[in-house]
Amino acid sequence: MAVVSQTPSTWKIQGEIADKLGFKFDVESDSGRAGRLCEKIKKVKKILVILDDLWTGLDLEAIGIPYHSAHKGCKILLTSRDQDLCTKMNAQRIFAIKVLSSIDSWALFKKTAGNIVESRDVHPIATKVAEECAGLPIAIVTVAAALKGKGCQVWSDALHQLRNSEPKTIKGMHGDVYSRLELSYNYLESEELRYFFLLCCLFPEDRDIPIESLVRYGMGLRLFGNINNIIDARGRVESLVDNLKACCLLLHGKIRESVRMHDVVRDFAIAVASSVGHVFLVRAGSRLTAWPKDEALNRYTAISLLDNIIQEFPEGSDCLKLEILLLRNDRSLVHFSGAFFEGMKNLRVLDMSAMSIPSMPPSVECLKKLRTLFLNGCKLPDISMIGGLKELEILSFVGSEVKELPKEMGHLTSLKLLDLTDCHKLKVIPVGVIASLTRLECLYMGNSFKDWGVDVQDMGISNANLAELKHLSYLRAIEVHTPNVEFYPKDLLSGNQLMKYKIGIGEECAFHQSEENTVNVNLARCGSISVEGCGLFTLVKRAQIVIIRNVKVFGYVSYDSIDNEFPNLKSLYVESCSGIEYLVNTEKWMPRSVLPIVERINLSSMQDLRQICHGHLPSRSFCELRELKLSNLPNTVNLWEDPASHACLANLMDVKVYACHKMKYLFCKYTAGDLGQLQHLSLRSCDNMEVILASKAEGPTAQENEIVFPKLISLTITDLPNLMSLSHKTNSFISDSSLHVQAHEPLFNRKVVFPVLESLHLEGLDNMKETWHRQLLPAESFYCLRTLSIVRCQNIINVEGAAAQVHEIVLPKLESLTLANLPNLMSFFPRTNSSAPSSSLHGVSHEPLFNGKVIFSALESLHLRGLDNVEEIWHQNLLCVESFNRLRNLSICNCKNLITIFPSNPGELLQNLVDFSVSDCNSVEEICEGHEATSVALPRIMNFQLGGLPRLKAIWWNKVCNEFLSFQNLRNMTIEGCKCREYLFSFSALKDLIQLQNLNLRGCDMMKAIIATERDKEGEAIQTIVFPQLRTLELAHLPELTCFYQGKCSLEFQSLEELRIKMCPKMQTFATSGTERPKPATEEGLEGQTIQEANASITIQPFFNEKVVLPTLMKLDLRRLDNLKEIWQNEIVGESFGQLCHLHATECKNLLTVVPSKVLLRLHKLEVLFVEECVSVEEVLKQGEDSGDKFVFPRLSNLTLVDLPNLRSFYWGHHTLEWPSLKYVWLEGCPNMQTFSPGILITPELDNSAFSWLKRFWEGDLNSAIQHLFEEGRHKFERPRS
Repeated sequence: MAVVSQTPSTWKIQGEIADKLGFKFDVESDSGRAGRLCEKIKKVKKILVILDDLWTGLDLEAIGIPYHSAHKGCKILLTSRDQDLCTKMNAQRIFAIKVLSSIDSWALFKKTAGNIVESRDVHPIATKVAEECAGLPIAIVTVAAALKGKGCQVWSDALHQLRNSEPKTIKGMHGDVYSRLELSYNYLESEELRYFFLLCCLFPEDRDIPIESLVRYGMGLRLFGNINNIIDARGRVESLVDNLKACCLLLHGKIRESVRMHDVVRDFAIAVASSVGHVFLVRAGSRLTAWPKDEALNRYTAISLLDNIIQEFPEGSDCLKLEILLLRNDRSLVHFSGAFFEGMKNLRVLDMSAMSIPSMPPSVECLKKLRTLFLNGCKLPDISMIGGLKELEILSFVGSEVKELPKEMGHLTSLKLLDLTDCHKLKVIPVGVIASLTRLECLYMGNSFKDWGVDVQDMGISNANLAELKHLSYLRAIEVHTPNVEFYPKDLLSGNQLMKYKIGIGEECAFHQSEENTVNVNLARCGSISVEGCGLFTLVKRAQIVIIRNVKVFGYVSYDSIDNEFPNLKSLYVESCSGIEYLVNTEKWMPRSVLPIVERINLSSMQDLRQICHGHLPSRSFCELRELKLSNLPNTVNLWEDPASHACLANLMDVKVYACHKMKYLFCKYTAGDLGQLQHLSLRSCDNMEVILASKAEGPTAQENEIVFPKLISLTITDLPNLMSLSHKTNSFISDSSLHVQAHEPLFNRKVVFPVLESLHLEGLDNMKETWHRQLLPAESFYCLRTLSIVRCQNIINVEGAAAQVHEIVLPKLESLTLANLPNLMSFFPRTNSSAPSSSLHGVSHEPLFNGKVIFSALESLHLRGLDNVEEIWHQNLLCVESFNRLRNLSICNCKNLITIFPSNPGELLQNLVDFSVSDCNSVEEICEGHEATSVALPRIMNFQLGGLPRLKAIWWNKVCNEFLSFQNLRNMTIEGCKCREYLFSFSALKDLIQLQNLNLRGCDMMKAIIATERDKEGEAIQTIVFPQLRTLELAHLPELTCFYQGKCSLEFQSLEELRIKMCPKMQTFATSGTERPKPATEEGLEGQTIQEANASITIQPFFNEKVVLPTLMKLDLRRLDNLKEIWQNEIVGESFGQLCHLHATECKNLLTVVPSKVLLRLHKLEVLFVEECVSVEEVLKQGEDSGDKFVFPRLSNLTLVDLPNLRSFYWGHHTLEWPSLKYVWLEGCPNMQTFSPGILITPELDNSAFSWLKRFWEGDLNSAIQHLFEEGRHKFERPRS
């Protein structure tokens, strides 16, 4: 879906659709993006494209949306307020969206207004008010929200206003909507709120409105009454936004800290703002290219021209009432007249973001009352004029290319907010500039300037140092970064006035979007330094987010009163900090709790850490912890000792543990019993872990309760080679030094329950032989499982252990199953105990992977790889009719003993299959077992791939010449390395290939033709074989292939764009008739003739003849075709090759010529011609009986001729050769080439930069340069060294 709006942007619409399709454009132009988008949409069989809120006609082709015959599976839904527009867009069906019924209107009205509408006094009035909303949803919700919580008198007054209002007309707006929105507007509680609402309409339609922009605009306009500091203004704006959201006049934004305005509400706001005391001119997002020509500009108090493409701004305009001017552009170069701002002396807010400004117009100095100035994302060579704006309070340079703050900025003594975020090029801040901004409240320099106190070599000055911040007594918020902790003064910012801060010290301290106080320390190159001693400790103690990396002396993390010293800490990240054994040590003291409000703990690469908490845990410890990540902690033994169960993990949702090699267990059972919110658990590469949940009961007979993970949806266990069980089923006592786990018990047992688990991934568990025993599991475990993956578990024999009492295994919601690299796996669920022989059951001599006891009624994806013991996946007699009938994706790889894939009569098994792949299975002999498999159908298959099956005897559809294939949805087929029959498709099977788009055949040693010759009378009714959708065709490494098709019919490839034929030595022509053609002579039986003389009498057959129609072919690549002598006849019949852009001929040793001169007329779009190692080629362009006096290559830009020992010239005739686009020529290994062409060469774009190897001989003519080389004996042109 894409929102079009009143000013449609092709770029934006293309981007929104591409995002939904999950791809990125690799081109920049609108037309190029349109082509890519069209290709992507065409690859989707059925797609619905929604274009919302159309106001004008839209060129679908220019956007890249195929329609009608271009893609019949693409349906387009338009929404518009204008029915006539839908008609003009040739909509096939138009649906008028009716207003809500009275019942639905009342339900929506009541839901919005609340239960007050049911009170005795209000109800009769409320029903009439709802009726006045005329069933219009936006009118209902805004009116109901405005009256919510109001008294009976207010309801009566509202009804009176609605009944007596005069409808006002706004294009595209229902007549009654305006008055209903007007009521909501009038009921806003204050003039401040009403103006704030109108301020939101200055932003472009359907765009997010940054709340911070509203704060800064509002401060400049003195909108917030007696509030005169930034922090309080933010709080006020949050309150105003909440109020307008409650009234349904603002919506939640799509990005953080933003809001949106419904386009109807915005239209109303613009109409109001254009008529009341605050007169607004809003042309935001209108794609204006010039300043608006409005003679009444002097009446406006606000002008918004955001997101336009105006490049020239006029001489001064008479805008004396103007208070806010928003000019954000599209980063193009902008020119202001010197006097542009002279008529705007009352301007309070100016936004000139995203402009490339060569120089600030001198008239900026006239803006003496300017309080807010935005220069975000601008190219700014000189900003010294800003120093004259003495009333300026808010100055923003976010993302601009400012390199230096001029010393004149020190004159901005009223400045309250300076935002230099993401100014990566800022390198110079003169000493004293920051200290002069004595009223500064907010200083933002995240991801920006960091050269504090550094000498600027080429300017002979020093940068400001951090000590200047001590002079800013009003400072309340700061984001600052210094690479060296020594530059951070000990007593800097140590007072209590600082409310918001993000401090970065050291290398790579990037700031991320967050409202929380953050300290980020990375002392990778600073040696052993005490953070407490550097003056940062005060802020660390007050911080909500602390990030510490590469600190060698880190006293405060293990500080004995961490609970008291860090009362606000919510997120703690510690990485590569040596010398820390315990994050918290309570051995000598008992705090009230440990980290009671911390929500995230991330510990990484701490070589000395043994425990997070050492000593006794007080109650309610970690009670707010939501995320715990531990990685590369080689000496960590466990999290903590907690025999009294004081650790409270009731809010823990996400746990990830990686490379903690000394941990033998993760949680004790008494801790795990409190994990009711846990949703994701991931354990990886913990070499010594034996169980996940360890028992530490006081004796071997202590009673243990069942542990339930009621919300765990994802469990990943990877590379735990010693893991024996999730939780051992015995009550044996467990210590850290020795974990006694019953040998060979299954990984899961009845002690742990997963009622909602959806994803289970097990990998590298060498001790696991069985995953679970069904009779040893709680009934509810794994019932919700959707994804199961078992990989690299060397000793697993069965996924589920055999049990006499269990007759079947049912995973009713399982959608995806992966079994990979399990060399000893025999079956998913054995029919009997795995030790019992199975040779006599059901006539099956071996155990199939899946039998009748396995029921996967929802399974859609099955991936099998590296199952060495599996000979059969399913068996005919053991296939459950309820199982696998939804299977859509099946891939099988490297199962070396697998003999067959499907049973001969698979029933419903294949009916929904979409993707099918079998590769590198050396023993596979048949895809479908038995001769009766010729009737097997794949009605929904789209992608079919076979590769590396050296023993494959036949694919089921070509075992005999049958007429049944049922491949009507097939899109892509690849067959590689299979020694199957002499042909791929029978003639009669072609009717099912109507959707085939890509066909790749490689390494099939026995294949002689792709399509079998038609049988008697089979081809009489068909004169042309058509491939309507085939786009790419590759034939490679087919040593016996003689042609694509040999028969009476013609071949028509209506959509083929790329044809690659490589290493097919016996292929001389693409399609032949059924008659036998003469074979090339050999040395035997020459009777005195030479081979050349004997072959000269044989008519040369061109590779492409009149039987092959290729109207859309763009790329042709022919390589190692030993029998190829000519690509084309003297001329091309029909529409073939008119779109050809790239032609490659490589290692075709008998090729005599490349392009006949008559064929050249058809190749008018050829751009690249590449001929290499074709040793018999004497000329590239073959002379014929041609009319006219010249040959033109209109688009050819790249010509490469390499290793052609017999080439004498490109063309031997005397016609003029014209190359209007030729820019690159490469010649190498052409020793007999004396001249390029005897005739005139016209190459206007060619110069010596096209070939450095000819630069010495270049005199402006290609012929002369080649002749010079030949005369000097330069028979081999060397490639230049790079």
